[in-house]
Amino acid sequence: MDITPQRFVRKPLYVEGVQVSAENMVEVAAWCGGTIRHAAEEVKKNPYIKLESAVRGQPSRQTMAFPKDWVLSYNGGFKVYTQMAFAKTFDPVDDRRFEIEMTGSGKISEGDSSDVLHRVR
Repeated sequence: MDITPQRFVRKPLYVEGVQVSAENMVEVAAWCGGTIRHAAEEVKKNPYIKLESAVRGQPSRQTMAFPKDWVLSYNGGFKVYTQMAFAKTFDPVDDRRFEIEMTGSGKISEGDSSDVLHRVR
């Protein structure tokens, strides 16, 4: 039997994310359902957001969002990325959508731009 390997590309993973700061920690915790805790509870130092993990065996660091970390929402859950891991893994998405509508047969003759409507949402 002769096989012919095919090429594939991984589908993109779109996420929503917020970078945590000392100023927005309360709002981010409310958004992701986390609670604010302190690494040094007795002196209220090193605040972080504690996320409840829905993933069994998830490393505890991935449930603790410190300032400069990113909290990501995807597939109905939340996950924490450090600033370095986030920068290596994700690029911003341009939210503008381009839509091309063709009229008639759906074919465009060279130089005939009247059959194409470009619209930016």
